Amino acid sequence: MLSKANRVSLRPMVTLSVPGPGRFRVGDEVRSPARQAQEATVLAIRGEGDGPYEIDLELSKGMGRSQRPPAPPGSVPALGEEVCYTSVSFFSMPAALPDDEATPWTHGGPPPPHRPTDDDANEVWE
Repeated sequence: MLSKANRVSLRPMVTLSVPGPGRFRVGDEVRSPARQAQEATVLAIRGEGDGPYEIDLELSKGMGRSQRPPAPPGSVPALGEEVCYTSVSFFSMPAALPDDEATPWTHGGPPPPHRPTDDDANEVWE
């Protein structure tokens, strides 16, 4: 495939067999947690009812610097390999929660300190 700069780029296509359609739509950009640098675009979704479904993905990035096939070993899922793709971005994960003392007033302020009592030891756990 030619890129915007008229250079040849490696864009392998993989077809996933899945039991249902999932939440992807044609054109969605997805990533695999196992290959975080790699991006994929949903090209087609085939199937009806209870499935099975086939989802065609075009892979880009994360395959080394090679511009000609074949892609470096391990950079493209092997035939029969179980893979996972998600539309969740790994780079926009939520920030860590603040320490208890830094809890803002909008969230009730810092929680009161826990003071154990004798009744705590007698609490029934079901």
